[in-house]
Amino acid sequence: MKRKWSARRSRVSKQQTAQKRSLHAGIARALLLSAALFCLPARAEPTRSVPAHVESAHASSSLSPPTPFKKADSVFIHEVVPKNASQMRTKIAELDQVIQQSPKVAKNYALRGANLNVLGDHGMALLDYDRAIKLEPKQQQWYEARSHVYFRLLRTNDAVKDLTKALELGPGTTRIYLARARGYELLHDYERALIDADKAIKLSPKSSEAYVLRASSNSRLGNMEDCVADCTAALKIKPQKAEVYYIRGKAYAQLHQKEQADADLETAQKLGLQ
Repeated sequence: MKRKWSARRSRVSKQQTAQKRSLHAGIARALLLSAALFCLPARAEPTRSVPAHVESAHASSSLSPPTPFKKADSVFIHEVVPKNASQMRTKIAELDQVIQQSPKVAKNYALRGANLNVLGDHGMALLDYDRAIKLEPKQQQWYEARSHVYFRLLRTNDAVKDLTKALELGPGTTRIYLARARGYELLHDYERALIDADKAIKLSPKSSEAYVLRASSNSRLGNMEDCVADCTAALKIKPQKAEVYYIRGKAYAQLHQKEQADADLETAQKLGLQ
C-alpha cells in the first residue's frame, strides 16, 4: 500500500509541476508579446510598402542559428539547429534536461533560444537569450542572436540597440552591419542605413545583398544615380533578382530615362515580381 501511495503522490507532484511550468511560460509569453505591441510604429504608411528584400531578410535572418561555437562543452549539445519541427522539439527537450543539470552554461540557453525562435515561440526564445546574456554579458554573438528575436517581435528599436552593443563588444561583420542597416530602414533612418550598408560593402564587396540595401537607402534619400549604380553592381553579382530591376527601373523613371525604366520594369515582371 505504501508503494502504491508513494507512486500516486509522485504522479500528482509531476502533474502539478508541469501545470505550473505551462502557466508560467504562458504568462511570460503574454507579457513579452504585449510589450512588443508598444514598439509598433506610431504612424503607418499604407501607400508605401516595405521593400521585399527588407521583409525577406528579416525572416531569413531569424531562421539562422547562432555562429557555431568554437569549443564543445561537456554539458553543451554542440549541433546546428535542425530544420524539422519535431527534431527541434526533441532538441529542446534534451536541452531542458541539460540546463536543469548545468544551469550556468550560457551556450545551452542560446541554442534552446534559437530552436524556440524558429518554432515561433519568440517570447520564450527572448527569455533564453536574456539568461545567456546575464551569464555572459560580454559575449557578442548573444546580442546579435537576440536581435533576430526582437525583429520577429517587431521591436526594431531593441534590435538595433542589441546590434549596436554587438559592434561595441567585437569586430564588425558584414552580417551585423546589414542587419542593423535593415533595422534603420524600418525606422526610416535612411542615412544611418546607408552608412551601415557602406561598411558592409567595404567588408564584403561581393555581397549582392549589401548593394541592394544601399540602393534602397539611396532611393529613399533621392540619390537616384547612386541607386542605379548600386543596382547595376548587385545585378552583376546576381543577375536574376526581380526586385533589383524594379528598384532600378523606378530610379530610371525618376531620372526621366523612360526606355531604361520600361525595360527594367518589364524584366522585373518577367522574373515574377507582381
